[in-house]
Amino acid sequence: MMKINSGFIKSRLLIGVGVLLTAAISFHASALPGDREQPIHIDADSAERNEKLGTTVYTGAVKMNQGSLRILADIITVYSSDVGVERIIATGLPADLQQRPGLDKAMVIARGNTITYKLVDEQIVIIDNAFLEQDGSTTKAKRIDYDVTNATAKTSGNERVKMVIQPQKKTDPESS
Repeated sequence: MMKINSGFIKSRLLIGVGVLLTAAISFHASALPGDREQPIHIDADSAERNEKLGTTVYTGAVKMNQGSLRILADIITVYSSDVGVERIIATGLPADLQQRPGLDKAMVIARGNTITYKLVDEQIVIIDNAFLEQDGSTTKAKRIDYDVTNATAKTSGNERVKMVIQPQKKTDPESS
């Protein structure tokens, strides 16, 4: 295991991991079509790579961007294997994730103490102080499981679920 804090080695590691993330997320993520072709940018105070485990841990006000995908967290851990990145876990008080799932879709905003983005399954799991906003409607719960492909959310936990559902926009009958 190697510790990287600054300088040339850190920038080389981040570039290498960025290339790996770009290839893997581009293949798996369900988002704006242009997102898949965008490079991934990661900005952190430090990074630590463990080749045996296939993990890279970024710490210190971490910012991760690829197209419309944005993740802000205290710590972001990237899990990868021979086929590429399998999941990204963001932790913070809170961690934030946002992504536009399609050209005709509103931005999805997720917030919680732990956010796990399972790229292969296209699932986002938000745990502890979980919050999800989609098309102006909001959900708060202990845990929210969000299916990116189908734009569906399921809540669970010991707390009461709190939701705000926006009314549907009316269409002008004369414009039809």
